[in-house]
Amino acid sequence: MIAAMLDGVHINDLLQQAHHLGLDVLVEIHDREELDKVMNYDVRMLGINNRNLRTFPLPWRHRSNWPRICLTRSLW
Repeated sequence: MIAAMLDGVHINDLLQQAHHLGLDVLVEIHDREELDKVMNYDVRMLGINNRNLRTFPLPWRHRSNWPRICLTRSLW
């Protein structure tokens, strides 16, 4: 599930439906804003995409920020 393509209501609905059917869902994020958006819901698997899907650049420096960001958030 690509967080950039959905609003919170749709993320929540799709997660609930998938979990009800026994499916695993990989929620893909790119930035802190998307992380904050998806962490309001029952996210069990989180993927980090280095590529910004709005502008499509692939900045290698972007990935160095994630360990610090993820350590400040509890994912479980």
